[in-house]
Amino acid sequence: MNRSAERLGCELFLVLLIVSGCTAEGGDSSNVDTETATQSDGDADGDSDTDADTDADTDADTDTDTDTDTDTDTDAEGDTDTCSSTDSDTLTEIANPPSPYGDILNDAQLRWLSKEMILFAHFGIKTYYVNDNHMGDGNEDPQRFNPADFDASQWIDACVGGGFGGIVLTAKHHDGFCNWPTATTAHNVSASPWQSGNGDVVHDVVDAFRGADMWVGLYLSAFDLHYLNSGANPAAYNDYFLTQLTELCTNYGTIDELWFDGFGADNMTVDMEMRDDVVRSLQPDAITFEGTVNPVRWTGNEACDVSEPNWLGTAPFEADCIAQGNWFWNDTPICSLERLQEIYRSSTARGAVALINVSPNPQGKIDAASMERLKQFGDWVRHFDENDVAHGKPATADNTRDNNPRFGPAMALDGNRNTYWATDDGVHAGGIEVDLENEQTIEAVVIQEYLPLGQRITGHTVSIWQNSAWREVAFATTIGQKRVLEFSPVTTSRVRLAFTAKAPIVISNLLITAR
Repeated sequence: MNRSAERLGCELFLVLLIVSGCTAEGGDSSNVDTETATQSDGDADGDSDTDADTDADTDADTDTDTDTDTDTDTDAEGDTDTCSSTDSDTLTEIANPPSPYGDILNDAQLRWLSKEMILFAHFGIKTYYVNDNHMGDGNEDPQRFNPADFDASQWIDACVGGGFGGIVLTAKHHDGFCNWPTATTAHNVSASPWQSGNGDVVHDVVDAFRGADMWVGLYLSAFDLHYLNSGANPAAYNDYFLTQLTELCTNYGTIDELWFDGFGADNMTVDMEMRDDVVRSLQPDAITFEGTVNPVRWTGNEACDVSEPNWLGTAPFEADCIAQGNWFWNDTPICSLERLQEIYRSSTARGAVALINVSPNPQGKIDAASMERLKQFGDWVRHFDENDVAHGKPATADNTRDNNPRFGPAMALDGNRNTYWATDDGVHAGGIEVDLENEQTIEAVVIQEYLPLGQRITGHTVSIWQNSAWREVAFATTIGQKRVLEFSPVTTSRVRLAFTAKAPIVISNLLITAR
């Protein structure tokens, strides 16, 4: 196709979009920014001791604010024409996206969900007191803290290998020892021989992970056995704790997550509203576990087991569990690959974020056997995406919103989290059929909703075409951030997914994993 014909095709496509938008809106094509996510703060309950990462852009607008927005159509001769627009916002504005439905997560929560798995690193003075009591007693000697081979970049390697989006580090656990040189107490790293008392674990971890553009969070226990044992005034603990929190929120740049363990908090005098005010003032974009600022909530167990259906609500689930150690290192090997796979299936594959504990050893390293196991696990997680055979394949849908190709089934197969297949208002059941073009042996599907418009899927089935009939191979309820459905390997050239929903269907990504 020559350039003048290509330009004419682009202009005609824009005219059709304008007509479609005006008709759908009764002549008003200015229905814009209906996808803007609104912030909802809620209370996250539960006491706990506690791309595989696609790092998708979760901005609520369907456009990506670039000058390279493209739309494709196929002419009668079978040629695919690509129309480049210099105004991607215009294309978004003239479309008629579905209205947001239900609880809408804010940008911070959506960014956190996109991490899917985060490494939990319990590391501190308790690492040097190996026993079955992970809490310690508050009387541990800082002189024993000496991670001579500590290197935060090695922890990054563990995260990358395992498919984790980042880390949550224990800045202070229940024993009260601080992994940074706090002004509140001498019970901290500056009293240790490590780096001649000049070390700062928090600084090194935050700096390294931020430099690698990875998620970084800090765990700060309200329960503090060292303070309780010190004879200090219990009524003064609130100021003590808030000063520690303020140090962490001001001295280390951006913190992505603040993890407030509820265990033992009732024994202390922390004012939780004041605590959250500190976060809101100093780290307003941070996720808080058991807080009210961009909240996430506990699953109610320490097994990374999220029950079904999983409705995100205003505070989605972070599921924590131990893969190694008794939270802290205790010279036990990391769990089996099969156990790690079970953890993934019961958490991330059900739409939650998994917080999986792997304990650094007294040298400050994640041991070699754990590094190898995490790599095996990460390879398994990555295979769901890397063996996708649906990307760019022909697809049809029972219903497409406004018959507009910007909401067509191809939008669910393009690998872009900001495009989606959507149905008309009032159409709450329907499906997509994908033509794989040749026989493929498949073993899983991966599905994602477009969460800036809310969670809405109540049930979905996967069927394959076999022996001149459709055969159902998998079924589940909710989807949310991500749903991974595995099944016994089957060979087929056509796959159909059927959905039921509380509102018009909106599916942003659909992958079909070959064996």
